[in-house]
Amino acid sequence: MARRDDNGTEGNGRRFSRRTVGGAGVVVFLILLLIGYVVQWFGTASTVRDQLDKWRESRNDAGWAVSYGETGLHGFPFWVRLDVPDVSVAGPASANWRWETDSLMLEVSPLHPRDVKAHLTGRHRVRLANGASLTVDAGKALAEVSVATWGRIKGLKLAAEKLAVEGPWGPGSISVEKAHLSADRKGDGKRPEDGGGGALPPVSWTAELMADNVGFPPHHALPLGRRLKRLLLDVRARGPLKLTDSLRVNARRFNKADGRVEVREMSVDWPPLRVDAGGRLWLDDGRQPRARLTAQARGFFQALDTFAEAGLMPRDNVSVAKVVLGMLARPGEGPGEGPVLSLPVVVEDSTLFVGPAELARVPEIDWGGTRTGPVRPGVKVTPEGEVIQE
Repeated sequence: MARRDDNGTEGNGRRFSRRTVGGAGVVVFLILLLIGYVVQWFGTASTVRDQLDKWRESRNDAGWAVSYGETGLHGFPFWVRLDVPDVSVAGPASANWRWETDSLMLEVSPLHPRDVKAHLTGRHRVRLANGASLTVDAGKALAEVSVATWGRIKGLKLAAEKLAVEGPWGPGSISVEKAHLSADRKGDGKRPEDGGGGALPPVSWTAELMADNVGFPPHHALPLGRRLKRLLLDVRARGPLKLTDSLRVNARRFNKADGRVEVREMSVDWPPLRVDAGGRLWLDDGRQPRARLTAQARGFFQALDTFAEAGLMPRDNVSVAKVVLGMLARPGEGPGEGPVLSLPVVVEDSTLFVGPAELARVPEIDWGGTRTGPVRPGVKVTPEGEVIQE
């Protein structure tokens, strides 16, 4: 006979009832979780569209010119994707730059709404502050932006493949097989040159740029050939920099705050020559660049032969240069590694010095003129290039 409890209910029936209630609870929980996720998806979708519209309005109020076509949402259930056609973004009057593209797609996970991806594959038209125009075709391009809780950008990553850039240099394009740019906002308050001995400007950025297999147009007679194998730049900027301001305004503010750029690594691999350097950069009282770098060069003997073959140096001068540089160089450390030449690189008073030799004049940087006065009703530009809402 089946065992019964005090109420006369069979034990097996009670266990069955508990299983039924437990299973129903799980189902109800999953249904509520699903409903919550759907609500979260539509809430995130609405927020993405609203924030984009608010950003456009705020930039236009600040003197920019931002426009785009009718947006479209899709991507349910895993992603919130917003198609944005006919994009045009022009900086403030003091900056004088513009970027246009036929379309882009913003992508956000409902579970991580502050991490925004922008798919930028396609053609981009850029006008620089100096008036030059570029056309960039990206076989694949993705930007990732991290936004802090107060709305400020705290990190940016841009990865691109198969780039072709046409510009004012004439027929033909500059090609880049692969490129990567990352920038992160920091703020540890430590002085990079002394490890933390004094107050510094509150804003700090670290940035890294990498480009592989850069090809140049055939009509350019470059001394080291038409293909640069790799370019790497890793820097840390300490000083007040604002992405929405013009170069002129940033240069003035950065210089006033005694800003510095620490070059943690700079590498140019342009066979047969490879140069690695590190040091620091800053602006003098005239807002012109100054630098103190230490560079190490490899493959310089072969590079001198290349210069001679290109007719840039007489053969006799190449022979003398090889003797002098050979005396200054030290043997390579690794197996098969050629001699290494270490030299200080200094930029001072618009002059480039390599070692004790004055190598070349450095062109002065024109940070751009400023259009002053009213831009539109309620908005004007100061003589220093700052946009002010009246």
